[in-house]
Amino acid sequence: MEETGKVSEEIRDHKRPKRPRTILTTQQRRAFKASFEVSSKPCRKVRETLAAETGLSVRVVQVWFQNQRAKMKKLARRQQQQQQDQQNTQRFTAAQTSNGNSTNFEGIMNSYTTLQPTSQQMLVIDHSVYNSDSFQQGLTPPQMPGDHMHPYGKN
Repeated sequence: MEETGKVSEEIRDHKRPKRPRTILTTQQRRAFKASFEVSSKPCRKVRETLAAETGLSVRVVQVWFQNQRAKMKKLARRQQQQQQDQQNTQRFTAAQTSNGNSTNFEGIMNSYTTLQPTSQQMLVIDHSVYNSDSFQQGLTPPQMPGDHMHPYGKN
């Protein structure tokens, strides 16, 4: 364990010092943005031309374009999430309004009340049918209650 700690300390000691952050002038930023509108992934020649025009290194130009693409992707993702959230809110609000609206519920219930019979009828049940053998009722052995345990009878 101690050796890995020593190795990481040695690596840290041999690291190059951190390069100071590049602050772009308004003119440099405008040149980059104009080029970005044409292409978000400029070829090497375009990056070299931009570097020469702005007085910056090709690597700084390359990193700026990488960062700008990441920024655009993040903004697009955030915008898409906001749209989804807005749609979900609208759906939820619409569902709540329709659930809370008694006229919609009454309208649905009224359509069912018209299906009810106008006069009360008495239904007479013949109990002899229910006390008879299951096979007379049209049930086959696997359909009888509990027969799934012994489909061919209890032998």
